[in-house]
This record gives sequence, structure tokens and C-alpha cells, in this order.
Amino acid sequence: MSKQAVLSQTVAPVTQRRLEIEKTALPPNLGAFLDNLVEEVPDSVALHLIESGEALTYAELRARVNQVANGLRHLGVRKGAHIGVMLPNIKEFPIAWLAIAKVGAVMVPINIRYTSRELHYVLDDSEADYLIILADLLPLFEEVANTLPRLPRNNVMSAARARMVMENGTILPNLGSNLPPKSRSGQMISSISNIPRAPRVFPKAVCFRMIIGSS
Repeated sequence: MSKQAVLSQTVAPVTQRRLEIEKTALPPNLGAFLDNLVEEVPDSVALHLIESGEALTYAELRARVNQVANGLRHLGVRKGAHIGVMLPNIKEFPIAWLAIAKVGAVMVPINIRYTSRELHYVLDDSEADYLIILADLLPLFEEVANTLPRLPRNNVMSAARARMVMENGTILPNLGSNLPPKSRSGQMISSISNIPRAPRVFPKAVCFRMIIGSS
């Protein structure tokens, strides 16, 4: 639809539109909201990564979200748990956000430019029980790990540069050579790292755009 066609449309008064919006029944949670969208527009674009041009439909997005949610449950994440998420603007960020909401946990977004002191403050103040972090930033966490008794290392899930490795719906750490030695030796690896891997790897992306309710 052209800009002129959009501007020429008759729009109801603000009061009427507000009443119509407020009387509309809302889904009970984000998981149900995503389920509704999959039923209505399964093949519409939900997530578009600007840099690579890659896109996920609502159906594909829900499948990824369910995989991560199942992985979080396998790791012991329960309703009310606080999960720090220290990721850049990559596809795994919104997927993690929706998956965390689906299991009823609380996401604590963390700026990837934080210093170790700032990271410690956020994790401690938010009472984070788990952490999803870019693998390149693991050394930063290692600087403060011993002062965060609530957050044991086996509750830390690493995502190597724009990758989150999963198998059978379970999040697994990427054990690539870019991880610090302590991670490779198993001291900062998820408690399920002994599961044999045939990983499904998400490709690199830098920017994303979330389009809710598009058709």
C-alpha cells in the first residue's frame, strides 16, 4: 500500500480506538501470544536479520523458541528464576527472551560493554540464577565468578560469536577454541556438556528487526 493510500484512509477518533483496543482480550502470556500468531499468520515474517537478509517466519520462530525453552527446563530453569542475558543484537537474543518468558523465568538484559565490576553489580543485584553470555565475554565473567555464589559456573551457558548450539531441544555450550582455558577444561561448562553433540548452529547475524503482528 502506498503512503498516499495509507494517509487517505479514514481513522476513527482516538477515544473510540482506545476503547476497541482495551476491550480486546489479551493472551495470558508471550508464549500464548506467539502461538496465536502462528495460528493466524504462520508463514509471515516474524524476525528479519538486516545484515544477512535471513528471516524467520512465526512458525520457524516458535520452533526455535520451544527448543531453547526445553533446553532451559532441562538445565533446571523454573518459573521465577532470574536469567542474565549478555548478548549483542543477534537472532539468539529475541529467541532467548521469548524462551525465558515461555518457561516463566525473568530475563535480566546486560549491556555487552559493561566492565566486570558493572557485570558483577547487575548479576548480584538482580539475583541472577543463570547466565546466557557471548563466549567472547566469558573471561569478563570469570573475573567476578568467585564472588557470585548464587550463580555457579555450571549455570552459565555460552553462545560463541553469534552461535547457540543446541541438540534435541537442549542448549549446549560451544566448546570452540575461542573459549578461555577454564571453559575448555570443563570448569565453566553447562552441566549437560557430556551429552554427545551433533549441533545445530545458528548462522551469524548482527542486526535484527522484530515485526509483531505483520501479515
